[in-house]
Amino acid sequence: MITQYNFKKNNYSDQRFAHDTIEKLTVEKDEPTLFVDGTYYSEDIDKKAKTKGIKVVPTNLVGGSKNNNGNKFEIDEKRHMIKKCPSGLKPVYNAFKKGFYRAHFNKKHYNNCPLRENCLVVKQMKNYLLGVTETKLHHSKAYR
Repeated sequence: MITQYNFKKNNYSDQRFAHDTIEKLTVEKDEPTLFVDGTYYSEDIDKKAKTKGIKVVPTNLVGGSKNNNGNKFEIDEKRHMIKKCPSGLKPVYNAFKKGFYRAHFNKKHYNNCPLRENCLVVKQMKNYLLGVTETKLHHSKAYR
C-alpha cells in the first residue's frame, strides 16, 4: 500500500529523500517494511529506519548495474579480508584501506570461472582484482 509520495526537483538527492521520508514516518504497530530502489538505500538509511522500527529492503535497481554476485563473497569483517569468491577461490593477496577492499585472485583459476560474466572481479595483466568499497559489499548483501 502506498502511504505517501512526493515530487522533488532533480537537485534533491535520493539519499536525502529516503532520509527525510523515514524521518516523517510514524510506526504504530508491527515492523513495517519499506521497499526502495537501490539508489535510496545506504547503511545510514537502514540504521535510521531501524531506530524507528522500520525494515528497509532495497531492490536491485541501482542505476543499471548488473547482478555482480557481490553478496556471495565470503568476508571476514573483523579482519577486513576477502576470504573466498562466489566460486570458492581464495585470494592470493588481500588489503583493506579507508573502507576499500582489494583482493587479487590467481589468473589461471579465473580465466575459466563459470561466474565471470556476472562478477565484480576484473581481469588485469597478472591477475584478477576485486576492488570494492565496504559499503557496496554491504549493499549487495542486503539483497539476500
